[in-house]
Amino acid sequence: MRVHVMLLAASLLVAASAAQAQVVITLGSGAAHDCFLHAKSGHNLSDGVGICTNALEHDMLGRKDRAGTYDNRGVLLDMLGRTQQAREDSTRRSRWIPIWAIPMSIWAPC
Repeated sequence: MRVHVMLLAASLLVAASAAQAQVVITLGSGAAHDCFLHAKSGHNLSDGVGICTNALEHDMLGRKDRAGTYDNRGVLLDMLGRTQQAREDSTRRSRWIPIWAIPMSIWAPC
């Protein structure tokens, strides 16, 4: 099971490298996971932003989950055309996990 999850995550990262925005996978349940589901589906964008904000303000998130939630909220904000706020979330995300500030396109094979 763990290998399948890792393979799925790796394949999603490779697929996301071509895209500008990245969706971060969270495992489990709660507002942070619901935030991920909204970012992944691209539906109910405004509701998703609210759910992500709720997770950031009220859930006890580790560094990686907090960074991922900022990233997912940034994806939703970008889809809503709120690019300045999306950039701000990207900056916040990089404070929690600095390596994520490096674009995936640098890591992707040519």
